[in-house]
Amino acid sequence: MTISSEVLRVLDWRTLTDTANLLFPVPRFLSDALIGENVQDHLTQQIDIDVVVGSRRMAPVVRRGAPYRAVTPDTFRQDSLIPPRIAPMIELKAENLYGTRAPGYVAYNPTRKDVGDSVLEYIASAQRTLADMIDRTKEYMLAQLLFGIDSDSPADHTNTAGRFSLTDSDGYVVNVDINQPNANRFVLTGSDRWVIGETPQPNAPIYAQLRNWMNIARQATGYTPTMLIGSELAIASLFANTEMQKLHDVRRFDTGVFSPKVVPDSATGATYHGKMLNLDIYSYSHQVVPFGATNAVNLVNRYKVALLSPLCDFRLHRAAIPDVTAGLVIGRFSKSWVSENPSTMFMSMEERPMPVPHHPGLIVSVQVGTATP
Repeated sequence: MTISSEVLRVLDWRTLTDTANLLFPVPRFLSDALIGENVQDHLTQQIDIDVVVGSRRMAPVVRRGAPYRAVTPDTFRQDSLIPPRIAPMIELKAENLYGTRAPGYVAYNPTRKDVGDSVLEYIASAQRTLADMIDRTKEYMLAQLLFGIDSDSPADHTNTAGRFSLTDSDGYVVNVDINQPNANRFVLTGSDRWVIGETPQPNAPIYAQLRNWMNIARQATGYTPTMLIGSELAIASLFANTEMQKLHDVRRFDTGVFSPKVVPDSATGATYHGKMLNLDIYSYSHQVVPFGATNAVNLVNRYKVALLSPLCDFRLHRAAIPDVTAGLVIGRFSKSWVSENPSTMFMSMEERPMPVPHHPGLIVSVQVGTATP
């Protein structure tokens, strides 16, 4: 039995690309909360990123009859970047296409007479796998920008937030640095730490620290952070703090209210804990397995928190994808091709994304604990 012409039409790159762009993305807390639909596609493979340098200048006062006073525009820094190429591929062997059912597919459903139904569902499942992998990679890139790498090494007392690094199977490394101000990165030591190992430190001056970090972002940009995102351990240590418990007595509604709940439509381990100092507090415990690795890593290192705001103007920039058949493709691109010997179908999906906060001074990244004293 051969695959019907309708099935073959579905495998055309045009149809696959349309389907890839219509697939609902895997819910990702950071991408959903900070980027959402703020996606900017480019017609070139190299893109120019403008990072705004905060300004709080007032307009000049001019006496009556005097000419206008000239002012200079707000400054920004332009970086030319080549976004990383994320391009997974799946081999669909003939015996799998015709002999393996997709997850949830009822092989002996009497309402499905055509074996092509099974083939289409298996192909759709493969395409879903590729889309999920790309979405996890983008979430990983965004997490590194906010929190730095996931490392519990006692020797690692440097805050690596504000940059991300991706390594492919051939050892090729893509490094991107958004030049987050050094004044916005902290590593707590001594009695300032919230947690040591797995033990919260109840006397850490957390309340004063948060006020100071919020003021740093305010001085840099004129805006105030509205979100505090951290690991489960870091946020639990915040709740265990003696001063914070006193300030957030249930009778003190003027200071803040804690009301833990799972973030709707996130389903990735993010929990909303309430509001404090006008900061919405979230913990995020999602893990991913980097390509070529066997062990999962935390998107948010267990000793990291970040203060930020959607006003950072997070955008997902996507570079154009050149293809011999399709030409210059914008956004996410998927296609398939066939090898006769052995009988195999190959399906690929590609995207060239670059998540960028255009106001990095509004992000404050902090390592609040260490694995050892």
